[in-house]
This record gives sequence, C-alpha cells and structure tokens, in this order.
Amino acid sequence: MFYRIEAAGGIVRNREGDYLFIKRLGVWDLPKGKLDNNESARKGALREVTEETGLNDLRISKQLFSTYHIYTDREGTEILKETYWFEMMNNTPQPLVPQLDEDITEVRWFRKDELEIPLKNTYASLQNLLEEYLKS
Repeated sequence: MFYRIEAAGGIVRNREGDYLFIKRLGVWDLPKGKLDNNESARKGALREVTEETGLNDLRISKQLFSTYHIYTDREGTEILKETYWFEMMNNTPQPLVPQLDEDITEVRWFRKDELEIPLKNTYASLQNLLEEYLKS
C-alpha cells in the first residue's frame, strides 16, 4: 500500500545543554535524512547531522523512539517514512554551516527556555518527539 523509506536523525545537545535545530523551507526541524543502502540507522544519523549542520564532533548517547509520517511524493507515490532518532552530544564548539542545497537556511542552538520558538513552527511529529524526550 505504501512505499517505505527509512531515515535517521538526532536531537543534538551541546555541553551547555542547548538544542540544535535547522530551518528548512521556513520551518524549524531537527537534522535528519534518508538512510543510504545498507547503512545502519546510527551511522546514517551521524552522517545526516554532520551534512546538514557542519558539526563533526558528535557522539550518540542513546537511541530514542522512531517517528512515522505519510506523504505523497512528486510522482504521486504514497510514502511511509520511519525516522530513527538518537540523542547526540556535541562537546566541541564549531561553526554551524547550513546545507543550502537541501534548502536549509539556518542552523541554530536554542536554550531550553527558548524551545517555544522552534516548537511553535515545526511539525506535529517533532513536537511529540521533543515533548516525550523532555519528560525523560
């Protein structure tokens, strides 16, 4: 019924406890992307976060739950996308570099008391992921 795609990404924090977001097509998002053929979710999550943000000193601290969403691609195919999420740490201050060819125009750290900014302008599945994450 659906064509299934797997993706992976991260909730990335720095040593100050800030949270990393990307702005893609005017919407705040978490860095993530499709897995390459035979690529593990862990490896793909690290690769995608590095590609989309410029950060290369990343360490996965734990796996989180997956999110799912359905969309129709440009050819009219119904897609079921499962995204594997990981908590990641970045302990080395580095310049943030948006991946412009993926329509990412901004990469920004938000303090915990600023999270209402990206949460007001993000996807429902990410709101749920972050709400559950913040409870743990």
